[in-house]
Amino acid sequence: MNEDLFAQDALIFLEPRSPSVRFEAGEGPALTLRWEGFPNLGIWTKPKPVPSFLCIEPWAGYASPADWEGDIADKPGGFLVPPGRTRQWALTITVEG
Repeated sequence: MNEDLFAQDALIFLEPRSPSVRFEAGEGPALTLRWEGFPNLGIWTKPKPVPSFLCIEPWAGYASPADWEGDIADKPGGFLVPPGRTRQWALTITVEG
C-alpha cells in the first residue's frame, strides 16, 4: 500500500463479499478485523506531513456523494432505526505476532 491510493480520499468498499480483512506489514504483527452488521468498509489515512497510519473501519454508512441533494432519510448509504427499536454491530480485532 502507498499514500497515492488515498490521493482522492478514503477507499470505500460497498458491501464487500467478506466480513473480515487482514493487514500484514513486513515483519510486524498482523491485524485481523471481523465484523457483523456493518455493510461497508472504509480504509483511509491522512496525507503528509502527519505521521503515517492506516485506518481500517467497518462502516454502517458513508459520506454523501458529491452531487447528491435531498432529504437525509433518503441519503445513499444511510438507514433508519425506528423509534423504540435497536440495531447492533460487532467488531473483533485480533493481533497476531
